[in-house]
Amino acid sequence: MHPYKIILFILAIFVTGYSLMGIKQGKIRVKDFTYEKQTQPTGFWISALTLLAFGVMLFYFAFFGKITK
Repeated sequence: MHPYKIILFILAIFVTGYSLMGIKQGKIRVKDFTYEKQTQPTGFWISALTLLAFGVMLFYFAFFGKITK
């Protein structure tokens, strides 16, 4: 596996894990702002799902992406 793909895979684990942890705890911190599921559900879900989608995209590039020289 190419070293860049390993870096993408590690980043994907962290981003996806952070998003899932935030969903489980009911609050997520993005850009110095904390969204709570109870008080700000729209901002919470937009942030959580955006981070989750970014993590899935990183997994995709780590496994199926083409790295050229």
